[in-house]
Amino acid sequence: MAKGTHQITKKFFKDTTLYTIAKLLVTLRGIIILPLFSRTVGTEGYGLFSQIIITVILLTHFFSFQLDIASVRYLSGERDKKTFQDSFYSALIFVAFSGVFILVLMMAFREETALIMFGGKEYTNFVIVGSLFLLFNILSENILNFFRIINRIDLLSYIKFSQTAIEIALILLLVSIGHSIVYVIGIMIVIRVVLIVFVSPIILKQIGLPVLKWGKLKPMLKYSIPLMPNGLMNWAVNYADRLVIVQYLSIAAIGTYSASYSFGSLLNSIVGPIGFVLFPLVSKLWDQNKKEETKNYFLRITRYFIMVALPASLGLAMLSQPLLKIFATAQFTSSTFLVLWIALGVMFKGIFQINVYVFHLVHKTKYVAVILLIGVLANIGLNILLVPKIGIEGAAVATLVTYIFIGLSAVYYGRIFLGYHLDLGAIGKVGVSTIIMAGIIHFIPSDSLLMIFINIITGVILYFIVLYLVGGFLDEEVDYVKQRIFALTRCN
Repeated sequence: MAKGTHQITKKFFKDTTLYTIAKLLVTLRGIIILPLFSRTVGTEGYGLFSQIIITVILLTHFFSFQLDIASVRYLSGERDKKTFQDSFYSALIFVAFSGVFILVLMMAFREETALIMFGGKEYTNFVIVGSLFLLFNILSENILNFFRIINRIDLLSYIKFSQTAIEIALILLLVSIGHSIVYVIGIMIVIRVVLIVFVSPIILKQIGLPVLKWGKLKPMLKYSIPLMPNGLMNWAVNYADRLVIVQYLSIAAIGTYSASYSFGSLLNSIVGPIGFVLFPLVSKLWDQNKKEETKNYFLRITRYFIMVALPASLGLAMLSQPLLKIFATAQFTSSTFLVLWIALGVMFKGIFQINVYVFHLVHKTKYVAVILLIGVLANIGLNILLVPKIGIEGAAVATLVTYIFIGLSAVYYGRIFLGYHLDLGAIGKVGVSTIIMAGIIHFIPSDSLLMIFINIITGVILYFIVLYLVGGFLDEEVDYVKQRIFALTRCN
């Protein structure tokens, strides 16, 4: 491997690891607060909180007009400071106006929004505080995107981790002394305001004060606006299950579903950072006409993700109910299969999120729109069909089927556009190793946190031993691990 490529790979894995740690804490937030929420605000309060959080996250992506992606695509390799400055600030001003617009819109139709989001007009207070939260989340996320553009993922990771840690501590404090969900969302707004105040001087020092010039905003919007239907459909794929549950069942059912989703979606803490770090890297490689290296990155990262995600999905499902019994009240327990469907769905969603950047590189994003449109229609139809009949498990099945379709579609077109082929034999070995691991740890009790921890450690060790024995690793990967172990041994 060439020295330059080795350095890029080393930085990629370092940045991915740091951002994974930060993202993991965000993902764990729902699980960390679950014990206290289950004993104070119950399934309804947890459902309200979860519904606001997921709505804000998804709408932030949409009402940012995909300019966060366009900024990475157009500014990661920009060397002219003035062009960078004008383009970044103009994009930020644009999304700020977008945030104010959606705030006014939600305020004006707060009763209708409450009926759609929460299933009742009595929840208008949550719409008001949620719309303010959305505005400041749009601003803070697009400001923090600066560090992704300049490839300072390490600094961004530290900021994100600190933000989430403070957030969790204050949420637990407020709920423990008897404050409502409105106050919880309020403190999350305050944290984002403080974050903006803290980060802005760092950006000003780097690129100077904003000047009202548009820079690359016009070509960035030409690139990003056609992606907006993709963002809307991605939002619908992620959100349709919750809207159907709240209309056919209740906001309390959302609480139960969200508790299981918190465990099943832990895989997001892996795939989110991978895609986050991958896109600026492959964009630069692609612009430098290093197409073979670009192809290899997609191929290997998809394979590594499946290698981790498949056993993690089954492991999370097997341990979810014992964990829910420990962390929450009986209202929150569901079934092992519910978490399994969610976790497998998140795995296929991750495959899509990694390979979707292929479409961005070759400017074929219209294919993404078609894939997501079919996914949306399938997801809504299956949810409406299954939720009234089998409850929240129907929503999980509908989501799994949808993500299988969009994940495999992304891989199929990635093969066409970049010419890479996933090794089905290698994936089969991952599947065999996963089944053997699950069969063995099934017989280990998991009635306490200590035993669950032993289950996890045993499962991880068993899985990688079996995977090694069935030839699931490449020779160069085995050699690399041996070299690292030898190096560590010498250091000691």
